[in-house]
Amino acid sequence: MEQVATSNIKNPSLLRQIVDEVDSLDEQSKRAVLHKIKMQKALVSVQRADEILKNKPLGMTEKDIWEMVSNNRKKWHEEK
Repeated sequence: MEQVATSNIKNPSLLRQIVDEVDSLDEQSKRAVLHKIKMQKALVSVQRADEILKNKPLGMTEKDIWEMVSNNRKKWHEEK
């Protein structure tokens, strides 16, 4: 019977495991983890923008660039 009882216990979700690990950190380490996550997300965004800009003419105005970035952000948010 013990085997049946233990096999019914659900393992914690991946998110729960991550939260447990972060909870065990001190405040400075928590901030460092958050900073690293945000930097990785920013790097992905910059890499996407770089790929898009590779095929754009060099004569783009600042307004053109801002419009392109805005449109891309909208598209990325819709994809999520």
